[in-house]
Amino acid sequence: MEVVSIRHFVGANLLAASSVTRATLTWASRDERFPTALPDGVLDGLIDVIPGLSAPTSPEVDLAELTLDATVALMGEANASVDDARLNDEQATDNGGVQVDLVLVTEDLDLSAQAVRVAEGCVRSFLLMQHPPGFDLSAACRQYVNGIAARSRSVDAAYRVAGARRRGIPAAAVGRNVVVYGHGSRQQMMVANATEQTSYPSFQIASNKRIANGFLAGVGLPVPKQVVVNSLDAATRAAAQMGYPVVVKPTVSDHGVAVTAGIRDERALAAAYQQAHALGRGVIVEDFLEGDEHRLLVIDGRLVAAARRMPGHVIGDGRHTVAELIEILNRDPRRATRKRGVMSPLELDDEARSFIHAAGMTPQSVLPEGRRLVLRSISNLSRGGSSIDVTEEVHPDNRAAAELAARVLRLDIAGADFILPDISRSWKETGGGFCEINPTPGLRLHYAPSEGEPRDVATPLFAHLFPEGRPPRIPVAAVTGTNGKTTTARMLARILREGGATVGLACTDGVYVQDECIRQGDMSGGTPARNVLYDPRVDAAVIEVARGAVLKYGMGIDTCNVAAVTNVGDEHLGELGIETVQDMARIKGTVLELASDAVVLNADDDLVASLAPRSRAGAVYYTSLGTANATVKAHLTAGGRAVCVDQSDDVAAVTLCEADKRDALLNVRDIPACMDGLAEHNVRNALNAAALAWALGQSPDAIVAGLARFDCDIESNPGRLNRYEGHLFDVFVDYCHNRHGLAAAGRLVDRLDVTGRRILVFAMPGNRRDEDFASAMAEASQHFDHFVVSPPPQYYWRTREPQEIVQRLTDGLNAQGVGDERIRVADDPVAATRTALNWAEPGDLVFICTFSSKSTWDEVTNWNSEAPKE
Repeated sequence: MEVVSIRHFVGANLLAASSVTRATLTWASRDERFPTALPDGVLDGLIDVIPGLSAPTSPEVDLAELTLDATVALMGEANASVDDARLNDEQATDNGGVQVDLVLVTEDLDLSAQAVRVAEGCVRSFLLMQHPPGFDLSAACRQYVNGIAARSRSVDAAYRVAGARRRGIPAAAVGRNVVVYGHGSRQQMMVANATEQTSYPSFQIASNKRIANGFLAGVGLPVPKQVVVNSLDAATRAAAQMGYPVVVKPTVSDHGVAVTAGIRDERALAAAYQQAHALGRGVIVEDFLEGDEHRLLVIDGRLVAAARRMPGHVIGDGRHTVAELIEILNRDPRRATRKRGVMSPLELDDEARSFIHAAGMTPQSVLPEGRRLVLRSISNLSRGGSSIDVTEEVHPDNRAAAELAARVLRLDIAGADFILPDISRSWKETGGGFCEINPTPGLRLHYAPSEGEPRDVATPLFAHLFPEGRPPRIPVAAVTGTNGKTTTARMLARILREGGATVGLACTDGVYVQDECIRQGDMSGGTPARNVLYDPRVDAAVIEVARGAVLKYGMGIDTCNVAAVTNVGDEHLGELGIETVQDMARIKGTVLELASDAVVLNADDDLVASLAPRSRAGAVYYTSLGTANATVKAHLTAGGRAVCVDQSDDVAAVTLCEADKRDALLNVRDIPACMDGLAEHNVRNALNAAALAWALGQSPDAIVAGLARFDCDIESNPGRLNRYEGHLFDVFVDYCHNRHGLAAAGRLVDRLDVTGRRILVFAMPGNRRDEDFASAMAEASQHFDHFVVSPPPQYYWRTREPQEIVQRLTDGLNAQGVGDERIRVADDPVAATRTALNWAEPGDLVFICTFSSKSTWDEVTNWNSEAPKE
């Protein structure tokens, strides 16, 4: 048994609508996957090591199922989310074995891979006993499990993340307790249970118990008397002056650390002082308030939940000892270490022993039935305490006092610790007071109380973070297709910028925020899309989604507002199970399923237009080079929208069409990227961009400005029809490697006034089919008359040797009647560019299909026209 690969899919993909971890497990034979006999006790041992793992219900143990269950249990140990877990169908391996894919639908990809490997290691060690002599199996497995737990998030963070995702709010966990909610400029970050609205001064004041006490007293709220002391003698004098019992605590601490309440003599005072003093933050002696401890949770100025906190205790049954009762209590699955449970274990420590001793008992004493033995002086859940919901019992005066306390300290979220004899009666009548106000209050005692009604505290929390009119997501557009994706995405980004947004763009050139390149390279989907979404500067995002994003690494988004399919061609067929152009259309169509508002479809491509039923969005926008398109006409008649080129006299205008209304925006000749209307493919890209912008609510003025100011220069749209006119011949640099790209380039070249030769520089990735090489060269031969061919950069050799790539290209040209005298071969793309430039003469046109626009552009601009010609 072995995990041979683990792959993460970020965002929606073919396996699920959100992020996925897929692990492939293999066995030498099917019998190894389904062992008939297991060593005695190993299942029990495995379950003991991995809490939450259940024993198999079938006598035939499936190690794949067991590994899946163990993985899910480990993710649970880390408070990580798993929305779905399954096994795909078993497959045969080349060496006669079997393999199966384990699929986890989870956003917690940082933990899932480790959980899979830990689960596999535990299962293999326990069930197959594959470990050396003397190996401490349980210790090793526990070390694995603890490694997962050490990276776990708190139960409160898990609750908040789950609550956010149920509400459609993106939640990205960064570390154990830091979570970013929302996207782009609408993000809100929380550290523990503090928000971005929790100011640093407020946090510091609330954390300092002495200063907070003074603030509350200043507005007449009830608080205990306090004295800050710096020696045991001073503490003793303060306690004597106040009168026992007293409370001793550090000036700054949380979770009840070093807090001792109910001190009734100098001996206990001395021990409490030393414990508090050891923290080095000052010591407070405080008047002891009689009553029960209550936690009142205030969010955005309003009390949303209240709980009575009970100190850690056991209740006798007349049969078990105190120590046994503590052990039984800790078996409650809600109690877990490291704040991974909604309650914490109750430890038999020195404090507990002191309470047992004070009751005249030992840990081995049998506690009489019904007798409660309190083992803590304070009631914090982190110290083994419990909680009882009392939200409906809170007296209006007590509610108002808690809300005022939060307001006085300027806390948007506050946990007011209110000691009162009876929460249902006014503090003005019963006495009591606030012992502290927590600026990062725990939530678990409210949504998962030990007793009483669970309270939904996530709803008021997220209503505070994202009030009405401030959605958590920024507008997102996704663009896919065989060709034109990048230019369409860049055009749309420019339009959105003209509309006033700071735009993030992830495309095949890199990740951009406005004009700044954050990451270079092919960034079409996956993690780069997340780079855009989690950049706090970004008001709107444009995500290019390539075929590989859908199939190999995820689209990087789980939803979008609008999505477009530019076209579908026979590119990348024969790979990853995509055999036909219909298969490719199916893959491209998955992007449409993410759109909530509208989809944009190229009505001139019948295959693209047929994808309309795949959309779950509220609207379909069609694009076409003419208003006579039958699909467009029917759509407009039905009240739909389209963006078309409307020809009137000599003006071909980009026009917004809705039912019988027409709004001509600008002449295609006024769009620099369309090269006076000759670059038909960029006219189509402009239509797509305009339709996406319209669907996003952009004004006609913003659309016009964006298209009118978008050029195909090396800065605005690198590698997309970049023209250089600094030599005695024209040069174009374009990222073109397939038949469809060559057809678009060829239509432009045919329309240009070229007095000399048309020279094409071309290379093709090695993973294309034989027929793809032939069809590309057949297309090229219709528009160009001289050719320089070369292998692509080594990364793109893929499944072929460079010599074979060149041979395929030259054979394709020869088959079209192109003689060898019109073909030159270069060793690599750089040499090919130089060969073409040296070969060119005044009046010629050189069209360079590049894999690296920058380096090719540098070659073109730095070429020495005085160099000897070939």
